[in-house]
Amino acid sequence: MELGKSRQSSNKNLIIKDLDLVYMSTFDLGREVNPRLLIPDFQKISLVKGVLSEAEEKTWPERPKGDKRLYAFAGIDKSTYDYEFVRKGKFIRLELEPLWVILPGLSDFAHVEVFLSIYEIGIGALSFWLCFEDESLSVQELINLENVWNIYHSEAKVRLSSYCAEYLFGFFPSARVELQKDQSQITLKQSFGRIFYYCYVVPVLEVILGKDLRRRGVEENREFLAREIAESIRYPGWSAYSVVSIRKTAPMYRTIRKLIEDHPRETYSLIRREVPPEYVKDEDLVRYINSKIQNGYMFCTMPTHLLVIDLNNRDERRFLEMKIRTLVVVEILRVKRRIIRLLEYLLSDYEATFLERDIGYLANLRDFVWKGIEEYHNLKTSAYSVYFDEYLKGLDAMGISELYELMSRRFDYLDRRVMSTHIVALATKEARRIVEILSLVLGSLVIAEIASNFATWYFRPIKMPSAIWWTAVSFLVVLTIVMAVYITVTRKR
Repeated sequence: MELGKSRQSSNKNLIIKDLDLVYMSTFDLGREVNPRLLIPDFQKISLVKGVLSEAEEKTWPERPKGDKRLYAFAGIDKSTYDYEFVRKGKFIRLELEPLWVILPGLSDFAHVEVFLSIYEIGIGALSFWLCFEDESLSVQELINLENVWNIYHSEAKVRLSSYCAEYLFGFFPSARVELQKDQSQITLKQSFGRIFYYCYVVPVLEVILGKDLRRRGVEENREFLAREIAESIRYPGWSAYSVVSIRKTAPMYRTIRKLIEDHPRETYSLIRREVPPEYVKDEDLVRYINSKIQNGYMFCTMPTHLLVIDLNNRDERRFLEMKIRTLVVVEILRVKRRIIRLLEYLLSDYEATFLERDIGYLANLRDFVWKGIEEYHNLKTSAYSVYFDEYLKGLDAMGISELYELMSRRFDYLDRRVMSTHIVALATKEARRIVEILSLVLGSLVIAEIASNFATWYFRPIKMPSAIWWTAVSFLVVLTIVMAVYITVTRKR
């Protein structure tokens, strides 16, 4: 279609036939961790099905028959992350017990695979992976599906493993009653995010913090958990991000440009999650959407979601690899954003209470922020990664670059304050030491003068050389004793 000539979109509605939907949430673990040392602890709980550490190939799961996504991560991480970050074992991946959910527009339970990544800085990334191969969704149904997942107050229907169900029963006793009525599902008037938090995040935090976050009194469980989390977590909050990967549509298209020409408004709605205004012409939408195409596929990063459309990839293995690489890039960006949010939160808390903080706290905070900045820069995609350009664009699209600039200004203020306080403290300490030494010397002279006067009076008549010798000896003896006492006391401080 030539630009400048307006024509109506295809009358047929666009139907999505083959897509993957991934919801990713990052959360704080409360402290810095050594991911590799946590592997034995996680292998003890039945929630964890498999562990993958790229730094230690012996932890790779055995390759099963058929498709297993955790194994598919092996190798892709090494080619996507920066080499040094992987070599030092800065993170591990875990496959957790799956679950099944009922979502609007779906005819049956959707199988959800769950993955967890743990980073050394003390941040976890939880991913819920839904694969729709036999479902047909319209664009609006897909948008509604995403909204239901993210809305705080909604009715969630889930089917959980026994381990996750026991955690859920501990916080929502009505869930056990619901399960007794219908063995196939649990229906709660809670959002999916809250249910997943209690079923997956809480068990992980128990391993990390070494605490039992549940109590026998069911009525007190959520209040007790809230108090424990407030005391242990450095930065509260639960940030969600969705990734949509589309491979097949109806009508079927072999090129994405043809899809855009026939369905510009629906494609725009997929990208922006909103209907374009009526006054915007189709050719203007086509021009905008075509700017998102690279090498025959679309990789469009937005602040709250990412859209990937690849209609040319017919190979199952390569398409799975593309989806995993996409997820890895998004995870890197979301964890980087979480790091900056954590550092900004700690710095803003310091600014609000800086009058109550001593120099030791400020120095420790500065050291942690500096380490966090170092981790922020080390966590990146390899310059040779096929998605390196998308990674750079994602830094701006998710507002990470702007957050980093804001955090840097606050950190500079903290650094200057610590340095100035430290310099003043050193200067004060040195001045006090000089005054103490001068006081000792002058005091010794006074004591020696008193001793000389006493000797002159007691041994009269006395000659001048004897008086000088007596004064010098008295001064040296007194000074030696006083300096020995001073050095002893100084070492004990």
